[in-house]
Amino acid sequence: MRCLAWVSVTVAVLWGGCTVDLANRRCDEEHACLEGYVCIDGRCNTPFVAEGEGEGEGEGEGEGCTGDTDGDQHGVGCVAGPDCAEGDPLTHSSVNAYADVDGDTITTGGVLSLCTDGSTPQGYRAVQTDPDNCPDVWNLSQTDDDNDGTGNACDPCTDGDTDGYGSGGSCVGTDCNDDNNAIHATLPYYNDEDADGVSFGGAVQACSLTPPAGFLGSANGADNCPLIANGTQTDTDSDGVGDECDASPSTPGSSQFFDPFDGTSFVSGWSEVVGNGDHELTGAGEYRKQENEKDGLFLRTFAGSDDVVVSTDAVFANLDNDNPANHLGVMARSSTTTPYTGFACIASRDSSSVGTARIVEVGRSDSENASAATTLAQSALLTAPNDGARFQISFAVVGTSLTCTVTPNGGSPVVVTTTSAAHPTGRVGLYARNAEIRARWFLVSTP
Repeated sequence: MRCLAWVSVTVAVLWGGCTVDLANRRCDEEHACLEGYVCIDGRCNTPFVAEGEGEGEGEGEGEGCTGDTDGDQHGVGCVAGPDCAEGDPLTHSSVNAYADVDGDTITTGGVLSLCTDGSTPQGYRAVQTDPDNCPDVWNLSQTDDDNDGTGNACDPCTDGDTDGYGSGGSCVGTDCNDDNNAIHATLPYYNDEDADGVSFGGAVQACSLTPPAGFLGSANGADNCPLIANGTQTDTDSDGVGDECDASPSTPGSSQFFDPFDGTSFVSGWSEVVGNGDHELTGAGEYRKQENEKDGLFLRTFAGSDDVVVSTDAVFANLDNDNPANHLGVMARSSTTTPYTGFACIASRDSSSVGTARIVEVGRSDSENASAATTLAQSALLTAPNDGARFQISFAVVGTSLTCTVTPNGGSPVVVTTTSAAHPTGRVGLYARNAEIRARWFLVSTP
């Protein structure tokens, strides 16, 4: 453009050297074109033509820009580029993109050339990602359990072991183990905790072709001493308690209650006196109750519960690490009305490194707000309980004597004793605080 400062318009016409530099500049009433150019359709153009060009050529978009009928400055020979959709002023540029119909950022198919306004439209991605295994269903995880190339989100039957059972409407049915085509439905098994060949309680469903440890494949009776092997089922005094676990086998009157938490005896007699319904039976021989920031009591009445031995086999789970101590155990001589005071034998996680076996007196101001449990006696556990720690807990309350035995699974028992004359009557049950108790069975008997 500097040439205008040195030569006249006539020289410019002869040379034709500056028309390209000055042509196509935007212009309006306030912004006039430089000398020698005129404003045509908002652009500065020269009225002169170079040698050999026909009069009128080069108008509209500068020299060589033709066919811009939609005014988007794109067309044949235009500086802005060609127009892939002449006639639509908002569409002019071709872009490469990949289909993502479901909008989960995972593309499918090869590259596509799209005629757009220059941006990547909705439903497409500018960069190719892994092929979407569910192109029409949002599934960012791309989970494909049976590895058949179709994601779980749109698979009519996710069937990992190809036995026809799995998840999805076209499957024959559900599969309890999709890694083993020999089994797809749970089977009933019956509690035989003491492995004496005599079952107790109702069926427990398990996804197994063989009975799990502590279970039988069929019901064959009601074990009169479910935790001590007694294949003969001898009961000399015919009081329903086998001689092997009867403190007075020749004197009628002993009684016991054993719940394997199979659903048979669960409903009758039990009461969740503290909590918000946060308990469940798993259907696999386990009772669960979660309690955080308060005590949880699950109680039942028991005839002659002044003197009792209460036991359970339970696992710590979902520890509330922000609120130690964390307790699980059994209750005895709990009162029948609020504040549900009573004695408890517990395994306690006092911190991440300290655990104790304790006898505590549980006191409550009402059904939801816990007051502090008073420790009556305690002894250190070898290690602090953590998630998954399993214990056998037994609590004997006879007269004024209290004996709490906490045995880590596979470890040595820790015994704690004390005396107390309080709470002569009441209920028995399970106790949890700031943790989830997962109990396999519950036994109470008179000594």
